[in-house]
Amino acid sequence: MERISRREFLKLSALFTIGISTPEIKVPCRYFNSGDPKSEKVAITVDDGWFPDIVEKMAEKSIELNLPISTFPVGSVVLQSPDLWRDIKKRGFEIYNHTQNHKDLGTLDSKKIEEQLTKWEETYQKTFGEEYAVKIIRPPFGNGIDKSLFTIADRLNYQGIAGWKVGSQGYSSSYSPEEIWEMMKDKIVSGSIILLHFVQNDLEILPRIADLLEEKKLKAVPLSQLPGTPIYNPIQPRNIPRYPDVRSKLHQV
Repeated sequence: MERISRREFLKLSALFTIGISTPEIKVPCRYFNSGDPKSEKVAITVDDGWFPDIVEKMAEKSIELNLPISTFPVGSVVLQSPDLWRDIKKRGFEIYNHTQNHKDLGTLDSKKIEEQLTKWEETYQKTFGEEYAVKIIRPPFGNGIDKSLFTIADRLNYQGIAGWKVGSQGYSSSYSPEEIWEMMKDKIVSGSIILLHFVQNDLEILPRIADLLEEKKLKAVPLSQLPGTPIYNPIQPRNIPRYPDVRSKLHQV
């Protein structure tokens, strides 16, 4: 048997002791609205899900175009169509928290905010039979992003609060697909997080996004695979602020 010196033994013993006694590293929840601008990748995120037929069509179109989308459904719509959302997950689409009832978190107290997050998690566990593990929250309308939300998200072990850099205005928008595209196309660059909604107009611009990404030599990836975000590398996040700059405009649509 090979012998080691006393010095080497003590060194190995110290490393072993550190390994078993050091608590798990906890990284604070961070706000992010883009990934690494040098990554040549973008993430397409789709919110809400009020119309099950559009959810199904957008999933099919995403697969047809080889254009991954990451979803942020409202908990109540998942409860209304659990089989649909189980199928969405089975097809490999990522699913993230968009609150249980699509409440404006900027109008709620801390207790109600926490309830919106935890009720969504309960819906996720009930629907998919597993705990919500990769914990990201996108507040409806992008509102309520302040230190109280970060405090709650930290306590619930959330890794990030997701914003976006470019996107559409949802089911209440009166803009046509052409008008939406004109507002979006020049803003889609490397590292972009793109916001869409499960509505017909946004479904119609998916092929245009695919063509633009091919033209710009960019690749669409699921949100978890977009470099520079807290869930891509949670231990060493990109140099992004703990909180967003409240003086800046969070919605760039």
